[in-house]
Amino acid sequence: MKMYHTRRRSRVPMMESLEHRALLNSAPAMSAAAELGRRPEAALVEHARAATTRTFLRVHAGALGQGVTFTAFVRAAASQGAPQGTVSIVDHGSVIQTLTLTPASSPSARFAMSTATFTIPAGAGGPAYYFGPHAVSAVYTSSDGLRSSHANAHFRVATPHFTRLSNGLKIATVESGSGPGITAGQTAYMLYTGYLVRGGKIFDDSAIHGGAPFGFTVEASPEQVIPGFDIGTVGMQLGETRVLEIPAKLGYGRTGAPPTIPPNANLVFLITLVGIA
Repeated sequence: MKMYHTRRRSRVPMMESLEHRALLNSAPAMSAAAELGRRPEAALVEHARAATTRTFLRVHAGALGQGVTFTAFVRAAASQGAPQGTVSIVDHGSVIQTLTLTPASSPSARFAMSTATFTIPAGAGGPAYYFGPHAVSAVYTSSDGLRSSHANAHFRVATPHFTRLSNGLKIATVESGSGPGITAGQTAYMLYTGYLVRGGKIFDDSAIHGGAPFGFTVEASPEQVIPGFDIGTVGMQLGETRVLEIPAKLGYGRTGAPPTIPPNANLVFLITLVGIA
């Protein structure tokens, strides 16, 4: 039984927490003849140093469903002052966020520093990086005449610690909730992101449907959702986020749900319980 209509979707998919830093120097800036003064060679070198930047990128990620934080740093010579402008976080050629830099304290008197931070929040409902390794870039664009620069970073999203049931369903809580657990007969309001286990492609999520929670009666007869989703919801607390790995027999079975879910497809659902009635 189908839980809802799915749509073809191409989106970036969300192991242990890992931080990785990388940098790439920009090329020296072009000289300005008016600044050469009485010692043109020395002035040219000083101008090039002042106009050169370095961009650093740090990414911190936990398990699927937990937040992913991107922190960019841009450094210039102290004489130039804190770099101004923006940093774009880029994934496979697509900008996922553009950030405005803010001056920050520098660990060295030789340099001025600016920084910007962006977090993909914990929980379900929208884009999230799937299990495994990922690579992103930070691209600095100056608003005060400095040279652009960029950095690359690699990070890994962890597989949570699953509890495996006798029917093959795997359940892991990655963000705790509060209050009594939901029981059969109650209505659950969920935000969700659905992935194909093979390849990690997102085939459906709440954002596609305007971001509104999806409501269904837990363990209704007849079922209102696929069995794995139904079983995996029981006992969730308000605000809790779970990861469900659903075998095909508890999902869409031998037929799948063409064109987005192929036959015999195992699924991963990231779900957050946002309401109980």
